[in-house]
Amino acid sequence: MRLISVIEDPLVARKILEHLGMPARPPPRSRPGWHPTNQEDGRAGQARLRFRPRRRMDGLREFLHKGGFFMYLNIVVSGIVLAIIFERTYFFLGKGAVNARAFLDQLKKYLHADQLDRAIKLCQAAGQAPVARVAHAGLQRMHKGEVAVATGIEEALVDVTPEIKKRIPALWSLANIATLLGLLGTISGLIGAFAAVGSAEASKRSALLADRIAEAMYNTAMGLGIAVTCLIGHVLLNSIARKQAADLESFALKLENVVAEGASEKQDQKPT
Repeated sequence: MRLISVIEDPLVARKILEHLGMPARPPPRSRPGWHPTNQEDGRAGQARLRFRPRRRMDGLREFLHKGGFFMYLNIVVSGIVLAIIFERTYFFLGKGAVNARAFLDQLKKYLHADQLDRAIKLCQAAGQAPVARVAHAGLQRMHKGEVAVATGIEEALVDVTPEIKKRIPALWSLANIATLLGLLGTISGLIGAFAAVGSAEASKRSALLADRIAEAMYNTAMGLGIAVTCLIGHVLLNSIARKQAADLESFALKLENVVAEGASEKQDQKPT
């Protein structure tokens, strides 16, 4: 007969367990599905985490390899698209990032103070910014009169405006080219799939069919992905270019008015 008693005092229970040679604390609970004696499983899990980037690279390499010839053509197109987007973004964030309103206010201060040299140096310090080029072209002709200044501003405006919109329309054409190349790759893969079904051996037929269908789908995905990137880039960059072109035209008109006001004030100040 076994007697079971409940000991509520933890100190008494600990002394009894120590007297019997048993551990005073309960063993740590193990997680479900984990065996503490098998440490190799944990190491294998860490190794899997390390090799995940390598698996992704292998998947990308397989994606490019199975796409075939037209996949490599679309890779070239995607490189051109990314180069155009990065170049135009760098232009708008660099040269085209000059605030036209603040720049015009600074020029007004110099012109009203009769400091033409400082105004020209300000344009030169702004580098190849569109507003600086337009202002510099007009201010250089201040000694020739108001008409010469307006002519210089308009000529610079005609030269600078196409540079703002440069290469952006090409994105629309590249979107169509990428889509058509993806379609050609799809048709090529389907033709190979039908040829494999008709001529290959029965044991190899399923593998060849799967490879050809994968080639077709990979080309479709690549072409559509490039086309979507082109369209998004075209919409964003074209909207920015239109805004900068409108701001540049407004800046040129206001600068002509400032020059005309300065010329009229000088004529009024001349003694009669």
